Amino acid sequence: MKKVFLISVFYVCSFLVLYAQNPVFKEGLKFNFNEDGSNYLKMNFIGQIWLRYNENNPNTIFNNKETANTFDIGLRRIRFIMQGYIKNNVYLFLQFGQNNLSYLNERKAGSFFHDANIDYYFIPQKFALGTGLASWGGVARYSAPTVSGIVTMDAPIYQQFTSDINDQFLRRLSVYTHGNLGKFSYRLALSKPMDVSKSADFKGIQPNATFAPQNTYLMSHGYFKYYIFEKDAEETGYHVGTYFGKKKIFTIGAGFAYEPQALWKQESNKDTTYTDLKIFAADAFLELPLSEKGNAINIYGAFFSNDYGKNYVRNVGVMNPANKVGSQASFNGAGNAFPMQGTGTSYYLQALYFFKNKGEDKGRIAPYTQLFYANYEAVKDPIIVYDIGLNYFIKENLHKISLNYQN
Repeated sequence: MKKVFLISVFYVCSFLVLYAQNPVFKEGLKFNFNEDGSNYLKMNFIGQIWLRYNENNPNTIFNNKETANTFDIGLRRIRFIMQGYIKNNVYLFLQFGQNNLSYLNERKAGSFFHDANIDYYFIPQKFALGTGLASWGGVARYSAPTVSGIVTMDAPIYQQFTSDINDQFLRRLSVYTHGNLGKFSYRLALSKPMDVSKSADFKGIQPNATFAPQNTYLMSHGYFKYYIFEKDAEETGYHVGTYFGKKKIFTIGAGFAYEPQALWKQESNKDTTYTDLKIFAADAFLELPLSEKGNAINIYGAFFSNDYGKNYVRNVGVMNPANKVGSQASFNGAGNAFPMQGTGTSYYLQALYFFKNKGEDKGRIAPYTQLFYANYEAVKDPIIVYDIGLNYFIKENLHKISLNYQN
């Protein structure tokens, strides 16, 4: 059982836009293109720094030396975001930055576009079409979590079911549609998978299923949810993690993903067999204000049924503090990796409590816990990962410090 202790510093800054000679330039978050501010472009900067002590998996090696424990400091996320209605029915979203900059990276590791997509609303709120590098689609709420709204130390990465294998950290080159019909919300996408052979996880053909590089089919995926009370904010493809007890939200959702012949395996007679990727998920999200003072609970649960092909399993170590193992290594691999995704079923539960709001500048405390439980075909025993943590929101969603213990 591996233990990880984490401290996270999360911050959001908003650029001030100022130009004295132009009346539609407003000081604040937005550059307005018209008098009423309905056409605008706003800009933000988001960053998250991790300070971490990690008990490494057995026989983890760093520079030819076995390393039982690692302390590291890393930039988990750095993002510059521009978004807004540049015309009445046209919404632009751009996100540029970097993930997982740690002491193991190459010097001057490159940043990249996380998102670059544009939507046209044929019927405002009800029907939009969009295209580009985007997060719209399936299969669950936190398959596309908004970075500034993560209420635990990190998002449940397992829900990003092909992350960086045939996509770009969950974003896909897609054409998509989304909207709200009464209390029903939908999003559907067709995506062109990226070249699997360029993924760091590409292993070639194996006796167990792995992603195939020759696939030329499109992935179809979607997510649907029903609102019991108020509606989510849905200008972008990302789902909000919390409204800090200011909205009463209860959603029930379900999603899917399907990609023909996405995976392959080598049979005992050396023949190659191809397998379709099939993912189904169901989830529920609740944020319930408990008093006018801001006390609130936030609960999220999800179920996943995954078919990646026979005995598929993928070990993932988020911003892994190690990248090599010796001959006596465990199945999990180096550092903090564990079987995060695989053919089989998984369950996830997250719960958080907001103590009362003593004032916008007073800070706010929110303890949380989360549990991940999975039964995968390739692994004899269940995978169990739990976290216990504490958030201190210095200024609600703008700045927070988190302490986290994971086992």
